[in-house]
Amino acid sequence: MKLSRILTAGMLLGALVGCATVNIYVTFPEEKIRKAVESFEDQIDQGASLIKERFFALLATEAYAQELSRDLKMDSPKIREAARLRKSWAAELNGYRRAGFVGESNRFEIIVVSAPSDSAVAEKVRALAGKENTQRMAILEEISSINNMAPTQKNQLPAFFAEQRRNSAATGDWIQMPDGTWKRK
Repeated sequence: MKLSRILTAGMLLGALVGCATVNIYVTFPEEKIRKAVESFEDQIDQGASLIKERFFALLATEAYAQELSRDLKMDSPKIREAARLRKSWAAELNGYRRAGFVGESNRFEIIVVSAPSDSAVAEKVRALAGKENTQRMAILEEISSINNMAPTQKNQLPAFFAEQRRNSAATGDWIQMPDGTWKRK
């Protein structure tokens, strides 16, 4: 009787431990993320095919006293589709940038800075900014998901992309600085 209770308790404990959920988040060095983001956004800007080569190898921080070596994954069907859509309207969006209607925020969003006086054009600008932001957020969510990024790095990811957009902005484009101020590049 005592042995059966011990065995039953041991099996219940084993089942309970077996059902436990463990989340392991991976963090990536900032410089490696910046390089991967730069390469990704350059492909959108240049209209090149998405992800022609693998991105840089990245080292993760320790997880349960083991150091893991991982690549920053920036390719999935969702990311390819979002990038394809962004490329399809990139020329129109660049026209709105050059006209001073939209700018790049410090959170990787397109913001209407100065709406056109023509209400039909203003609506087109707002609609395109909304579509672009939807695809950008889809890319950010997918990158953080497929890489199982730590919440702190997931929250920093938009800033890495925004930095790249600021750096690649053309002279005269509106950009939002990290401190929140807007200026023309």
